[in-house]
Amino acid sequence: MFFFNALSPSRCNLQIITRNGNEEEWEDNQRSIPQLDGHTSDSRPRKTTRQNARSLISIFEQTSPGIREYHLESYVGTLLHEMIHAFLCIYTCYCGSCQERFEWYEGVRGHGETWYSMAAELEMFVRNRLDLDVDLGIVVAIAEE
Repeated sequence: MFFFNALSPSRCNLQIITRNGNEEEWEDNQRSIPQLDGHTSDSRPRKTTRQNARSLISIFEQTSPGIREYHLESYVGTLLHEMIHAFLCIYTCYCGSCQERFEWYEGVRGHGETWYSMAAELEMFVRNRLDLDVDLGIVVAIAEE
């Protein structure tokens, strides 16, 4: 719906890191500061080419008690946040000169101008058109960058 099949299973996969199924990774995240709601990894062997570019989106299970609707909105916000990272990871050129510009404009953690523009538009669309009060973590991401 949002990425026009650009994140198909041949390019991008999703895993939910659960407390009971992936104890070690889930526990490591619980001990980390800051705790992550999710992360996206680039699994291509060489970053200089888009050939065989794949991303893995990992979302951590929320175990805090809360209202079901809040958890849904939180998961949707995290998923969209990470889908932007996956899209940029897969479809960004990583040749030498492009890599330097990418790091300059997109920052160390990937929350630069391009990510911000996409996140702001997606967040507004989901709030206005789908009536979900999602938070893609824009303010925190920009502040940490």
